[in-house]
Amino acid sequence: MVTVEQANEVARDPLLRLVLDRKDLTGSLMAAYDDVGERLGRSPSWVRKVIGRAADVTVGLHDWLNINTLCARLDAASERLEAATTAREEARRAVREAAAISGPVWSGRDPGGPFALAPLIPKLSPSSLPPASIDTVVVPADSARFPG
Repeated sequence: MVTVEQANEVARDPLLRLVLDRKDLTGSLMAAYDDVGERLGRSPSWVRKVIGRAADVTVGLHDWLNINTLCARLDAASERLEAATTAREEARRAVREAAAISGPVWSGRDPGGPFALAPLIPKLSPSSLPPASIDTVVVPADSARFPG
């Protein structure tokens, strides 16, 4: 037969792991208690009491099942993320190997690549500029304020 203390202790470790994982994401332990409690259908104070081994709290069968279900979902999400990361690393490795075989690949960002673009505006030299005119003088509308 399982005692209440034993049931609480068995539930404590996965619950603590859920809280610490959520704390890493939110940066706040109190926000982690809120999030985990909300997902389990319990209050943040219940989560804190279970983790803190309070004598006045019990972990029921439905709580244990909810904790296990949430842990299983997080484990599945971690495995999917790990598989996607591995696939991306393998794709990058394949691209690097192909580039090593065929030579450097121009990314389009390098201005000195194999196909340098012609400038859109020709460089201006002093002889190509229109002659400056000193005959035009701009007089302000209220020239009375500016004598002389």
